[in-house]
Amino acid sequence: MKLTLEPTDQVVDLDGTYFRVWQGAADDGTRVACLVSMVSVHNDEPDHVHARFARKLREVVPADAHAVGAFGPWLARYVL
Repeated sequence: MKLTLEPTDQVVDLDGTYFRVWQGAADDGTRVACLVSMVSVHNDEPDHVHARFARKLREVVPADAHAVGAFGPWLARYVL
């Protein structure tokens, strides 16, 4: 399975840990929402790649109703 995701403007607090809601779709078109607490660029990448990634990571979109509602009372149906 492959997912295509984009960060949203929504952040949730679960027991003191903050997660950004990312929304997107699986390769079969199924809409998904994910809670992401950390994203990292591999250490071998040059500084300009790290800087570009950090800049792009701050570009967020408004969360759609699916993404906001996906983490309602008790959050996700599928936890890995």
